[in-house]
Amino acid sequence: NKQILDQFWTSWIAFDSGGNRGLVYFTQMLSYRCAIKAVHYSLNGTTLDKEIRMPPCDAKDPYAIPSDYQPYFKVKDDVKSMAVQVTYTDGTKSPVREYKRQ
Repeated sequence: NKQILDQFWTSWIAFDSGGNRGLVYFTQMLSYRCAIKAVHYSLNGTTLDKEIRMPPCDAKDPYAIPSDYQPYFKVKDDVKSMAVQVTYTDGTKSPVREYKRQ
C-alpha cells in the first residue's frame, strides 16, 4: 500500500473542478489509510500546520470508506495550492507534495 501511494502521489488530493465549489477530495489516501499514520497539509504554503484526520484502518475491509465519513473538506476561494506530507505506519515520511488549484 505504501508503494502504491508513492507511485500515485499525484492522486492524493483533488480540487473540485465542477463549478469550483471549493472542495478538496482525498479519497485515494483514505482508501489506502492502513499504510498511513498521519497526513499533514497546508494551504498556500508548505508549513504543514494542519492534519487530515482519518478513520481507523478496518483490517476486514481495508479499502472501504466508512459511510459516515466525509472524504473531502471545503477551502476558501483564495486557496491556490495545497502541500501534503504523508507519514507512513513504518515511520517514514513522503516528500512534501504540492498541488495547484486550477
